[in-house]
Amino acid sequence: MRYRQSLRRRITFSFVSFGALLSLVIGVGVYFALEDIERSIVGSSLRAEMNYALRQTDLPLGITRQLSANIILYHVNEAQKGMVPDLIRNLPLGSHELSYEGETFHVLIGASNQGTVYVVEEATQF
Repeated sequence: MRYRQSLRRRITFSFVSFGALLSLVIGVGVYFALEDIERSIVGSSLRAEMNYALRQTDLPLGITRQLSANIILYHVNEAQKGMVPDLIRNLPLGSHELSYEGETFHVLIGASNQGTVYVVEEATQF
């Protein structure tokens, strides 16, 4: 004789399964939303740093400037690109996230009237 589960047990199993599935979907959604928010905030802060540096009239070409404890700015032209670390030198314009030797870096690359601006944030601690 085959054992049949009671209606009560099947309903309980259905609610528990639905709750677990719903929790998983919400968790995945929150994870991706937080990743998107982080990318947006980091991009905004790096753009603000770059715009602040470009507004300064004494920003010559061929410099490396420490903007804060974990942000470095490079302002170079094509001939001076050797000053920029190899890891980011040939990246296209835009925002990038890189990992190198266990450290994470957020990089924003933009163009100025005189050359290329690289803003590099060491983000391993975040």
